[in-house]
Amino acid sequence: MQAGLTAMKIICATDFSEPAERAAQAAATLALRFGDTLVLANAFEPPAMPHEYSTMVWDHSLDDAIEKRRLDALKATATKLRALNLQVEERLLRGYPPQALNELAREIDARMIVVGTHGRRALPRVLLGSVAERTVMLSEKPVLVVHHAPAGVAPARADRPLRVVVGLEASAASRAAVAWVRELRNTVACDVHFVHFYWPPDQARRLGLQVSSEIIEGDPETTAILHRELAPLVQGLPGRGEVSLDVAPCWGSVAAALCVAASARDADFLLVGTHQRSGLERVRLGSNVQPVLHAATVPVLCVPATATPTAATHSLPVMHKLLVATDLSDVGNQAIPYAYGLLSERPGHVLLLHVAEWPRPDTEATGDESALSGDEERRLRLRLAALIPAAPNGHTITTDIVVVDGGLPEDVINQSASRFGADAIVLATRGRSGLAKAVLGSVTQAVVQKAQRPVVIVPPRPE
Repeated sequence: MQAGLTAMKIICATDFSEPAERAAQAAATLALRFGDTLVLANAFEPPAMPHEYSTMVWDHSLDDAIEKRRLDALKATATKLRALNLQVEERLLRGYPPQALNELAREIDARMIVVGTHGRRALPRVLLGSVAERTVMLSEKPVLVVHHAPAGVAPARADRPLRVVVGLEASAASRAAVAWVRELRNTVACDVHFVHFYWPPDQARRLGLQVSSEIIEGDPETTAILHRELAPLVQGLPGRGEVSLDVAPCWGSVAAALCVAASARDADFLLVGTHQRSGLERVRLGSNVQPVLHAATVPVLCVPATATPTAATHSLPVMHKLLVATDLSDVGNQAIPYAYGLLSERPGHVLLLHVAEWPRPDTEATGDESALSGDEERRLRLRLAALIPAAPNGHTITTDIVVVDGGLPEDVINQSASRFGADAIVLATRGRSGLAKAVLGSVTQAVVQKAQRPVVIVPPRPE
């Protein structure tokens, strides 16, 4: 056992097939690396009596014979695994296998469940489903799915660090995956390569960038912004081993790209977070893990979003960069001192933004929507600069003044906040309600509906 490692239990599901043997090999090598006990479990549903034979007297000795045969097979498999100097327990479970395995994992607080997959494709998979996939969707613990391919059965060699590739995104599932990696690196040496694949048109729309040949290839600005947004999720990982993060464009299947990245790095396993969507929600929103399970040739460790509490849940957010937007009205300008006040206790950075909407008040009659002249933009910048309060207590607060000519204000504000990397957006509201709100609309409300970061709303001063 590695120093500092708390011994736990790893469940290995078996149906005594060849894929189950491969899963047992993977589970055994991991259990040896971690110093864990291996729990070899066979789950089965007793045969149901067809309705037309319901009047017959069932010979319960058949149940006993089925159970004895499974117990003998469990014992034989466990004996082989104990020859590896491994502590092995045997469990025979009755019930729907994915559910029975989840209940056992909860009962013994297992580190993970390991399952093999038969790799059924197309129509048979649609009709029969996959016990491995259903275990992933039901389990409250991480599930390692070991594929039939020979390339996917050699994890955890003790003479080198574990090699893990992690699919990363800004989601609760990914944060749970990172938290699991953090725990893993606290126990064993582990080289971790985080990778994020993005669809360029989606990021161009989110960031307010033009789709160009550079974006098709992965332009440096988009890559830098995404790297900046994702890096805090993986910074400060403890333990021994290398940590890296790559961001790259992807025009095809993200699942396929993740699997190629894992194979290229000869990963011991590919780690993905899962939202465990099922039923109608899964049909409507899709599943982020099922395509990976279909495409992978290396083992895939699926960590549910609820498996591990994230550090972010317990830490206080610290604001260093704020975007404050104003339409230069008296009400809009009230947000500016609040933004600077939020940074009054520490050095900070403010993006002071004004969106010059079309049509302009002075050209509405003619319908002229010409671009801002240089003199007009300079006058707007001077008006904005005059609204910047002095930084209190000697703290340094730097300001970038940005004037954007045209566009929907709510889109420009959110896009600018993403490019700037704002910790929050600060806006004032006119406090409209009822008919006035329905007729006039609310930029603040539209920003809140589309925002991917906190929005601080400053109400109007009482008259």
